[in-house]
Order: sequence, then structure tokens, then C-alpha cells
Amino acid sequence: MKKQKQFFAKHKIPIIIISAVVLLAIAGTVTGVILSLRNRNRQDQEKVSDLVEMMADLVNEPVSAEDEPYNPTGENGEEADESKKEIFVRVNKKRNCITVYEKDKDGEFTKPVKAMICSAGYNAPTGTYETSDRYVWKIVNGNVWSQYATRITGNVLFHSVPYAEKSKSSLIAKYYNKLGTNASAGCIRVMVADAKWLMEHCAEGTKVEIYEDDDPGPLGKPASLVVAENEQWDPSDPDSANPWAGHRAVLSGAANRTVERNIEFDYLEGLSGTDTVGNDITSQIQVDTDLDIKKVGTYKVTYTLTDGVGSTDTAEVVYTVSDTREPYFSGIKRQIQVAPNAAVNVEELLDKVYVIDNNEILSNDRIQVHVPEQLVEGENTVSYSVMDDYGNVATASTLIMVDREPPQLHLYSDAGSILDNSQIVDENFALSRVYATDSGEELPRDSIHVTIYQTDWGYTFVYVATDKSGQTATLTDSVSYVSYTITTTGTLNVTELTAEQLMQGVTLTASTGQTLSGENVQISMNNTISNQYTITYSYTYSSPLGTKTATATRPVILTQQPPMAGPSATPGPGASTPPGPEQTSPAATMEPTNSEDNELISS
Repeated sequence: MKKQKQFFAKHKIPIIIISAVVLLAIAGTVTGVILSLRNRNRQDQEKVSDLVEMMADLVNEPVSAEDEPYNPTGENGEEADESKKEIFVRVNKKRNCITVYEKDKDGEFTKPVKAMICSAGYNAPTGTYETSDRYVWKIVNGNVWSQYATRITGNVLFHSVPYAEKSKSSLIAKYYNKLGTNASAGCIRVMVADAKWLMEHCAEGTKVEIYEDDDPGPLGKPASLVVAENEQWDPSDPDSANPWAGHRAVLSGAANRTVERNIEFDYLEGLSGTDTVGNDITSQIQVDTDLDIKKVGTYKVTYTLTDGVGSTDTAEVVYTVSDTREPYFSGIKRQIQVAPNAAVNVEELLDKVYVIDNNEILSNDRIQVHVPEQLVEGENTVSYSVMDDYGNVATASTLIMVDREPPQLHLYSDAGSILDNSQIVDENFALSRVYATDSGEELPRDSIHVTIYQTDWGYTFVYVATDKSGQTATLTDSVSYVSYTITTTGTLNVTELTAEQLMQGVTLTASTGQTLSGENVQISMNNTISNQYTITYSYTYSSPLGTKTATATRPVILTQQPPMAGPSATPGPGASTPPGPEQTSPAATMEPTNSEDNELISS
């Protein structure tokens, strides 16, 4: 095998030319085979079609006399050690990420060992293939050059980002900066360092799967590295002549720190990171630690920064978690009022009081409350104190005021005693009529309680106000809906029993003092004797409590008899006959009544 490879090295150009001719011949042969298989089944035709396509790819791939095949053998003629370890390479075309797997103890390729960023070709075929020939330098489509190429299938290869010439200093930077996105026609582009690794580790027949998935892979997708547009070297190239050879990723600012227990902090505060070419990659700094922010102690923190070409910088520091902050009280009232001789209850003093210690609430059992043995007139100080688990003490106080003055209840000036007949009475309405004060300050509305009692045509409100010391005040207030009365001027003499004459001297008055038009007053009458009548006036009104009717009566004398109606009438000239008993005048709109009162009848 060694002699065969040496022979190939000596006769490289003639062999390339002969290979090209052979490939053309093979392509022609395969075409002939296809023609002879026209009558075979479709599956066979598809197999032959795939073969022709693969051969066409090989034929279309540019070939140069300067292509440099890779010689994996060492001086003793054996294959390099790195090629002996079997690997499986998976290319995620959708996420432009490569993951290399080694075999686990069961001989399955489940152990991820390396991840690479790539630019997968738009037309790279999905499926599983086996690698074949490898090159140190290879001309590729577009008549550009690539370093460290490994054939996957057809004219699809792993190789470096393209170079304008067969020169390490002719990198096409715009393609380099596209790593991590789909960019080539069919090949899988990677950084030089990754291309070299793949070439050296992918022995002939290494399986490569090209697939599409949203998940980049178990090791994630490595960071890209952006170079200047005029950059001509791949920063990952291990060549000693690489101007970037002395450059590396740099992590700065790591130092020992003390942080407060249970208080959030930023591990990257004060740190910075740059990649091999000087780009800021601070956000890519990784933190490894078992620090528990809830527990006081010292912890080791390791920072790691790895850039897109694999250059790594690390720093190890010590973090001290301590608790130096005093806890603080929440919910303590500034002042508490109590009645004379009132007992002070510690549980009431601690109601809704909390102690907060570095974002944690301490139990109220830890609070010490100091109350004066005897309350005196004026101010009395109650003190609170608490200590956390780390010796930090918090104190607070409140004033207890002995209040001898009860509160006072007041009606608002516009709270009238007569309600509009459409007004709905409820607790909110009742409370809207009053307010309470204590020592010149208005008390909150919830310090007033009201009880509502219904009366005949209104309500009685009993208000009780309670101040902070527990002393009370009471106020009783009554309201009623509008009621109406009908009054008359006494006996009325009329010439005709018409509404116009019968309403003379009739007045409809509301309890508000307003006089209303009598157009809605109903009239009924009862003939008593001869030309004398009893007239009843009525007015009906309503409220949420029901319906009432105001009434009044008075005697009416008809001073001129109306003419007798019908063919049997015999009175002489000018004679008239009044309506008979229980008849209603033309103006009447209600049934006659027997009431003789002339004032409002109310129940």
C-alpha cells in the first residue's frame, strides 16, 4: 500500500488526467446502461439515475494539477493514529452545526465529543454517506481553493472557507463571516482548524449523516468569529506563519468578591472578554460554581471564555457569601390610639407586622415587644426589636396615644330630610349623607356603621362611628319621600258641574312646599239633596315604598238647574233639573265617594 501511494505521489498529474478520462468513460457507460434498462422496473431506473447524477457531480467538479491529496501515513507507512479511532459525523443543515460522536461502551455512536460551526450548502443532500478521498488543498466550484477537503458524497465535501488562490493568505473574508448560516452551493464549509481535524480523523468510509433539525445538537452550536473585510488569514489556521498565531481569547476583570446572602447579583459584573481577533464576546463567558446564594460561606467560581476558533482563557476566583444587612420591619403603625384604661394586646400590636431579612420573612416569634407597664396621658412608646441568624439587629417603635375624646358624627349640609320619590335607599346612600371626625381629623368611611329602619313613607338611619381608640358616637336621622295634600276653600257655588268650575279654590301642595298644577287631580261627586253635591278630589303618587292617594271633599251647590233631558220633559221656561242621586258630572273621572272630609287623609 505504501508503494502504491508513493507511486501516486510521483505520477500525480498523469493520474489525474487519466482519472478524468476514466470518469468520462464511466459516465458514458452508465448512460448506455440506462438506455438498456428502459424496460426494467422503476426502482432499478432510479438507482441507475442516482449513479449517473453522482458521476456527473464528480465530472463537473473542477480538477487542478495543483490539487494536493492528503497522505495519512507516517514514515513507517502506517495510517496516522487519529484516523484509527472510528467516529460518526452528523451535520445539521438547518442549524449549520456539526457534532462528532464516538462509540460508547456498547459500541453505539452516542458519545458527543466535538461540535463545529459550519456553512452547509443549500443543495447539500440529506442522508447518510461514507467519506472517501481527502485533500490538503483542493480547487472547488467557482474556481476557488479550499484547505483540508474531505469528500462526503459526489462533489459534496467538508472543506475550509474558500480562498481566492492556493495561498493561506488569500482568504475570502465575506464567506468566513457567513459561518453559521447556509452559504455554499453544496459543500460543508468549516474553519481551517475544523477542516484539518475532519480530514485527519475521517478515515475512508467514515459515516456522515446530513439532516435538518431545530435542535443544534447535544453540545450546542459553537460561536462564530467575525473578521475584518480585508482579512486574508483564517485565525484558526494552525500554521506558524499565521499572523494571528500569537493571539488568543482573553478574559479580564475576574477577582475575588463578597456578595450579600440571598441578594441577586451579576456574575459578569466587571468582567470582559475578547476573541482572537479582538471582538467583544463578554456575553459568551461561562460560569461554573456550586455557590448557594442562600447560604453564608466561601465558594470557588471558575470563568471560561472560548472563542470561535477554540481559543480558551480561564480564571478561578473565590466568592464569599455573607450577611451584613440588618433586617427591617414592615407594617408597624406610626401611632395607635386607645381609650383610657384600655389594655394593650401584644398580638394586636403585631397584627400585619412583618420582619424582612435579605428577601426572607422572619417568624414573628422572634420579635421582642416592649410595652409600658402603665399607660399615661399623652404619648406612650412601644418598642420592637429582632435579631437575625447572623447577629444583625433591627429596631422600631410606635406611639400609643390615650384618647379621651369620642368621635363626632355630622350630616353633610346638602343631606335634606325629604327624598325624591325615585331615590333608592341603601347602605351606600345612607353613608353618603354623613361623615365622622376625631380630634379634628376626618375618619375613614369604614369607621361608620349604619342601620336602616323603614317607616311609613321613609326611613330612619342610626349611625355609629368608632375611632381608633374604640370610642363611639351615635347619630339618628330620618328621611321621607315627597307626599302631597289637597286643600279647598269650603262650600262652592257653581252654575255648571264642569271641571273648570269644580276646581275653583282647590290647591295641590307637595311636602317640599311646592304648589303643583291640579290637572292630574281626579274629581268624583255624590248628589245629596236637590241641588247640593259632595265633591271628592284625589291625587295618586308613588315611591319605592308603594303608592299613596291624597284626597279632599267639599260641598258644592248648583245655583241654576239644567234643563230636563228627554221627550217627557215638562218644566217651564228657564227651569232645570239637577242630576239624580249617585250620578257623576261630566267633569268627573272617578267613582263617587261618601267622604265628607276636606283635608288630606294619610295613613
